[in-house]
Amino acid sequence: SPITTSNAGEQPQSNQPLPMLFWVYWVALVLAVSVEFCLIFWSADYLQNVLGMLKANAAQSVSLFLAAMIVGRMAGSRLVQRFSTRSVVVISILIAGIGFLLFWRAENVSLGLSGLFLTGLGVANLYPLLLSLAIGAANGNTVQASARATLASGTAIFALPLALGGFADAVGIRLAYSVVLVMLICVFLISQIAGRISSARSSII
Repeated sequence: SPITTSNAGEQPQSNQPLPMLFWVYWVALVLAVSVEFCLIFWSADYLQNVLGMLKANAAQSVSLFLAAMIVGRMAGSRLVQRFSTRSVVVISILIAGIGFLLFWRAENVSLGLSGLFLTGLGVANLYPLLLSLAIGAANGNTVQASARATLASGTAIFALPLALGGFADAVGIRLAYSVVLVMLICVFLISQIAGRISSARSSII
């Protein structure tokens, strides 16, 4: 029957293992989402304890990061029409890195908030663009790839912010937040590795 034929055609795809390139992007996804939610969960605490903001004002300031993400995604949707996805990922990482350094090393509230906003602009496009690259690297196995990408998000949201909180209890929020910078650097390095793997695979094909 037509239904039997369709199921038989779909079965090999669902059982086909995802290629290594997908998993490289998967790791980048985990780290990128971790950066985003470490900032959402802990930036108010950082602003209060390090830069001396009132608790209510610090909590409200998180909306600055979220607003920057909205602006960043609107800008990113236009950038990918003119530049390659990988190029926009690199630009986004650089903007996020500069913004986070400004936020993390700021000695006053104005610089801290400026850095937080700039970080949001950069972080905004990391998840959607890395997800696009990961799905594109899945050799057409989009169902399994999407499920694994959801797992990446869940892992990042539940594990890394909690780990950062525990680390902050041990060494202080300022030193603990250096983990975010390390993760951004790792996302950059992984994206470069993924680009080389993709280029090598294309040349073989």
